[in-house]
Amino acid sequence: MRQTYHAVTSAVWLDASAIEIVERAAKRFEKLNGIPVQILYNHTLGGKILTHRRFVKSLIWEYVPEDVERVIYYDYDVLPLTPLGELPKVDFAAAPDLKKSMDEAFEIWPLLRQYNIYFSPSVFLAHRKMAELFDRIACSQAAKPDQRGSYEQSLFNTLIQYKRAIHQLPKSWNYIVGCEAEYVPEPKMLNCAGIESSMLTMRVLLDILEAKEDPLAVASSLANAQEIVERLQRGIKAGDQKHAVSG
Repeated sequence: MRQTYHAVTSAVWLDASAIEIVERAAKRFEKLNGIPVQILYNHTLGGKILTHRRFVKSLIWEYVPEDVERVIYYDYDVLPLTPLGELPKVDFAAAPDLKKSMDEAFEIWPLLRQYNIYFSPSVFLAHRKMAELFDRIACSQAAKPDQRGSYEQSLFNTLIQYKRAIHQLPKSWNYIVGCEAEYVPEPKMLNCAGIESSMLTMRVLLDILEAKEDPLAVASSLANAQEIVERLQRGIKAGDQKHAVSG
């Protein structure tokens, strides 16, 4: 019997404290959505060498069980906040990226302008029929190992949109903290990649969320967490972080 959906995230190239946060976030995702989460670790890759930790997403079909039909992938620094609800049964779905990232990509990759969306691959849904395209992305990354995040992102956009129409997810599926022009009400997945102390922020948010399960209390906690995030972004020094969290 094929599994309809299977979630995947990565703990590749992370230290022990960051791995613990990824594992806690995965448990939260499972509790919210009732979908198992598979975490890819260094040892999972079996000696495969990556030049950037985010390149691991192009390899997911090599490691998910064969009976998995659809995958929900999210990056290690994305925190599940609220249930995703009904999942679209499409070949590929993702939320649009920041306008700044899109403009920068269009300068480097002009062909991307022909598509209706420049998506962020930090959170996406994909059907197994996309596996061949993922293999092509992985091969392209291996051919240019010195490239980094923006190359990976534009490569995903180019190869996937050339072959498939993208189902656009709401921004709430990939709300990038501190970078969005406008706040998105009730974000489902909180992307902390834009914060310098992203894993610390995720730890603080998880501590708050795990302490209170009542919906009203959680709503209040999220407001407090947003304040903590904002204070961290204003440059609170390491020695003051404990006071910022308790204050």
